[in-house]
Amino acid sequence: MQGGKEHLQQLWEDMFQYLLDFIKETREEESKDMNDEKKAAWVWGGNIPTNYKTASGKLLGSWINTQRIAKRRGTLIEEREARLASTGLKWNIHTNNVTAQTGRKEEVRQQKWECMFQCLLQYIEETRKEETQHMNEEEKAAWVWNGKVPQYYKTASGKLLGTWVNTQRVAKKKGTLKDDREERLANISLRWSDATNAQPQSAAACPPNSSNDILQRKMANARGKGLGLSLLVPLGGSVSSMKISAAKSHHPHTGHGITQPGNKDCLFGREKWMDNHPGNKRYQQIIEENRLIYQVISKNEKKTLRLKIVNDWRANSGRFLKLNKTKMWEDIGDDKAQQYISLALREEDSTLMKAVVTEQQQTK
Repeated sequence: MQGGKEHLQQLWEDMFQYLLDFIKETREEESKDMNDEKKAAWVWGGNIPTNYKTASGKLLGSWINTQRIAKRRGTLIEEREARLASTGLKWNIHTNNVTAQTGRKEEVRQQKWECMFQCLLQYIEETRKEETQHMNEEEKAAWVWNGKVPQYYKTASGKLLGTWVNTQRVAKKKGTLKDDREERLANISLRWSDATNAQPQSAAACPPNSSNDILQRKMANARGKGLGLSLLVPLGGSVSSMKISAAKSHHPHTGHGITQPGNKDCLFGREKWMDNHPGNKRYQQIIEENRLIYQVISKNEKKTLRLKIVNDWRANSGRFLKLNKTKMWEDIGDDKAQQYISLALREEDSTLMKAVVTEQQQTK
């Protein structure tokens, strides 16, 4: 029995010596470029990676963790605890790791914020150049940014700058925006409230706060942001005033057994060549012209707009075609066409292939 204890003690002594060797090697490595003063002040960090092995294959990292567990359970011999403590070993590294991880996360968040702030500065500069290109020197010197960024604005690299600006506004309103960030944003004249003063052009003809009046203000606001709207719906009218059949198009269309699609047809499928089909190019242009207004109108108005796009397409002798299992073209019908149109209007890259893939994924 006595021999067994002596053997265990010798094993512990061997591992302790490995620890001392590790500390010595670490000191030599970390202090090799230091001057004498810094070398004298060097202190071991008190930790060893859990999976660390010595050159002879000893699991020193695991052994250190075993000593920490023994101390936490109160089973570590006092003399061993004292010797380990004399080396500078840290008994609890969890708190330090959490603190380090939190610090790294905060650093990453700060870097992301700085990146978006630089994007905002670049947006302001680009806006200044665009708005002052026809001004004289005096007017250029007096130019001031209006403090707004369109809600759906994206940078050339795809950064959601409009969303980010709104996030800063919300944080300020909740009192969670850091003081230094608030000050930097205020210094560049950011408006904390993005309420628009734009009035609908046909306001006199509409009762205040009517659905048409609200739509007109949404459209005027979008136009006021310089986003170049070219709508199927005239600004003086309303989406809800368009004459559309309630369910299906009143324009007849051939449903099955189509061998050759026409140039006025829209083709749905995964093949990339379809994007260059004349009908698909026209369809894509309609989608692009209506995407922005689709984002700001109500649910019922969106349905009305989708119906109008389908009816106008049918009225121009166009069909919505897709290859079936027999490799023949067939018309997918108005309901399915509206689903694809809805997906395309919501997609950032609304190519037909992406719309079809998205729809198929949603139905699985």
